[in-house]
Amino acid sequence: MRSINHLDDSVCQLLLSQVSIRSLACGIREVIQNSIDATAKNIVVSFDLSNRSFLVMDDGCGMSPAELDAIGKRFHTSKISHLDDLKTARTYGFRGESLYSIAAVSNLTISSKRGDSDAFYTTLINGITVTNRSSRLPDSLRQKYSDTWVSGPFFSCSGTVVEVTNMFGNVPVRVDHMKKLSKYRVLDEIRRIVFDVSIFHPEVQIRVTCSDSGAQELVLVVGVLHTSQEPAMSASVLNSVYGISTTDKYEYLSASFENYSVCGVIGLHAIQSKAYQLVFMNTRRVYDPDLFRDISKLFIAADFGSLEEEPLTAFPLSQTMIKSPKKITSVGRPILKHPVFVLKVVCPVSVSDLIQDPNKGVYQSKHFSVIRPMIIKILTSFLKVQGYTISLESGTMGGGPKNPDVSPGVDITTGQNASQGATNLSLKRTKIARRSQDEVYSDSVPRMGGLSVRKRAHTDSSRDTGNLQTALPSSTYFQLQSSIPTTSNTKLQMLDLIPVASPRFKDLNKVSIERRALKSARIVSQLERKFILVTMRLTLTTKGFMLPTLLVVDQHAADERIRVERYMKELIELALYCDSKSLLSEPIEIVCIDVSSHEQMLLETFSEEFAIWGIKFDVFTEPTSVDSFNEPAKHSIYVTHLPLLFSQKCASDLVFLKRCLLQHAYDLQEYRKPRLVSCKRRIQHSGDPHAWFKMVKAVPRVLIDIINSKACRSAIMFGDVLDREAMRGILDGLSTCMLPFQCAHGRPSIVPLADLKTVNH
Repeated sequence: MRSINHLDDSVCQLLLSQVSIRSLACGIREVIQNSIDATAKNIVVSFDLSNRSFLVMDDGCGMSPAELDAIGKRFHTSKISHLDDLKTARTYGFRGESLYSIAAVSNLTISSKRGDSDAFYTTLINGITVTNRSSRLPDSLRQKYSDTWVSGPFFSCSGTVVEVTNMFGNVPVRVDHMKKLSKYRVLDEIRRIVFDVSIFHPEVQIRVTCSDSGAQELVLVVGVLHTSQEPAMSASVLNSVYGISTTDKYEYLSASFENYSVCGVIGLHAIQSKAYQLVFMNTRRVYDPDLFRDISKLFIAADFGSLEEEPLTAFPLSQTMIKSPKKITSVGRPILKHPVFVLKVVCPVSVSDLIQDPNKGVYQSKHFSVIRPMIIKILTSFLKVQGYTISLESGTMGGGPKNPDVSPGVDITTGQNASQGATNLSLKRTKIARRSQDEVYSDSVPRMGGLSVRKRAHTDSSRDTGNLQTALPSSTYFQLQSSIPTTSNTKLQMLDLIPVASPRFKDLNKVSIERRALKSARIVSQLERKFILVTMRLTLTTKGFMLPTLLVVDQHAADERIRVERYMKELIELALYCDSKSLLSEPIEIVCIDVSSHEQMLLETFSEEFAIWGIKFDVFTEPTSVDSFNEPAKHSIYVTHLPLLFSQKCASDLVFLKRCLLQHAYDLQEYRKPRLVSCKRRIQHSGDPHAWFKMVKAVPRVLIDIINSKACRSAIMFGDVLDREAMRGILDGLSTCMLPFQCAHGRPSIVPLADLKTVNH
């Protein structure tokens, strides 16, 4: 057995570098943040994925030749000298590790010039070897950097150039990983980096270009903002980085409690992704799953987006789309609706918050116990002001301030004491406990209704009508002759359903129904032309013996389940096994949709996945003139083919079409849906007759919604008379379904009614 030895310094350096520098974007992040710390006003970023290289130029304060001699050494920094300095540090960097880590996995060239220096000096670091220190910048590099810099003459002022080539050349596994990354994934990470910097430094212009096949493509420009005042500043950065236009569609939020303050903006309209819910604490992004889980529950409870006509989109639609003659309404939820917000928290600086993550994120903090309820309260107030009703139950979501000071337009006082904290959110949903896809069991006793009288206080509407009366202006055209009548606070008597257990079912605390047993069910009769009464022997799981049971089958829900599985199987098998896409899609009159650069790249990344489902489109980028180097090109997509189901419903409403395409792209990007492309070949050769069912989760939401709607409308309805043959067909059909015990919308299709053993025959 080998003895314990100290690792070689080169091995240590290589291993340590993997902690903070895990990708090309991570390296770009560290250099951009160094530029911000150097008080740069202009930053130019150029990267090349194929060559694993990038270049960052800035007009910051620069470095002297003596400082260049110390650059790239581990634990060498100009930001702090002692641990106590962290509490007052206002810079991104302080570890003295970023350039050291980059140099460990690449070839690093740093060129810099101070304002009082006569020339640029450069330092070359190859891996851990310093090739050259503090030499004058070669003419070849001078010309290259001059061509890249577009914000006036670069070499006449101070500044720094950091060039990284052959990144991860000594780490083959990283090289293989980078080859598999899509351009969109890398760009999305760079957008996030630029946003995190620009939201706190609106005075800095950042320009990002990508080298693709030798050509420079301008992918992102965040210009100098004319205002640093909220909410205009945050809204402008959102638009510049992600193309989300929130102009005149946002609300400013603020609250304070002792030495804590929260401010930011929230969009009035919904978007289809949670990626734009951003919270920062002392300039660092917060990654608190509990906070975002509570926020999600809050907006779900309020049904956010239900009061608006159009959700927030990145870019307006083309002129051809404004003329859409028909709007689509949906019974399901093919479009998710999430809020867009940027919240900035200022609180006392904690050293643990600064050092817990090399990527400068905050995952845990002692301040979260105060920050969480402040944010929940301020968002709750926003929803109430916008007219949303929130169904909540009192509880604890973490302690917090009782009555924070808020801006005049926002009241987030809840009247709770500090020990109660914020309001807890409760989403009540009936769940069906499921052992497998072949059986279902019930944990509860069936209920019969008894009527009683319950008194409930009526809400005071005088306040609302008073506000309405005040809001209506008096004029020569409209005069309020009398006050608006109001209802009194009289207690209203309401009938309430008091559930009691059926005496015929008192022993069935838990029964199990197997789908295969539906074939042997004995039909009794049709009931009220709505239900089918059947008898079966069910397993009493608590006692382990069979029990003769009377059950009721919802004829509409059962037939809907049979149809939805048949339609879904046909669709998925066409996508999996059919080579002729004409069976799945059809050409349509070509329509143009204007999108942002971010959206276009997102859709293009998953174009192969869209094609499997019969959705085909071409991307188009309008070239810009040579002089407009700071103006990104205009982007659009041309939709040429749609699925047969989809085109019949959505081709006439192109606004809805754009939302559906983006929704599926976001679902794929955020891993809410699997990619059928990656597993298609494996499924084709598996021979599994139920393979289609395993891929239902990959179907685009809009197609699921259309299939559910089609199955519902074509199924047997209440009021339809069924003969015994039709009833037997429903039971046999249910026995072959993968999910026979609920309809497409979650309603139970079969329910046990009574234990026949207790009935006196």
